[in-house]
Amino acid sequence: MTTSSAIYESGISFGINNIIWYVFGAILLGIIAKKIFETGEKYQIYSIVDFFKKRFDRKNEVLVLIVQLLLLVTWAATQIIGITYLISILVDIDYYLALGISTGITILYTAIGGLKIDIITDFLQFRIIFLVFIIMAFFGYQHIGSINNLIHNLPSGHLNIFNF
Repeated sequence: MTTSSAIYESGISFGINNIIWYVFGAILLGIIAKKIFETGEKYQIYSIVDFFKKRFDRKNEVLVLIVQLLLLVTWAATQIIGITYLISILVDIDYYLALGISTGITILYTAIGGLKIDIITDFLQFRIIFLVFIIMAFFGYQHIGSINNLIHNLPSGHLNIFNF
């Protein structure tokens, strides 16, 4: 939702910026992935917490574990709040009821299926989002009339790739 908001505010520059950095990150990870795997296998390191345990002492391992848990809980809470707003707005129900529904669904499908079901739902969500995007583009194009009208109705700076 923050990405959509940033693109709405600044135009295409934020989206292009994200694409460039994702591609750069993927290339960099591809370059060093083999070394990371070999080092992890050699020293039996399977997480960032394991790394700090092997490299430093017990205090650092516990500190990194706490920070990691806080980050994961914050990330999960952010996702649940995002889902809650969508449910609340789209279905027009009370925010707290939507919060209970989104939290319950997230905990239930994760507890029942684990990572496998989480990956499957991400796959399905992408397909649904892509289909809705195509439908929105079709109806949006009919509403606007032409690409020329779209470009003329955009706020100034929305097509500037350096606007963000």
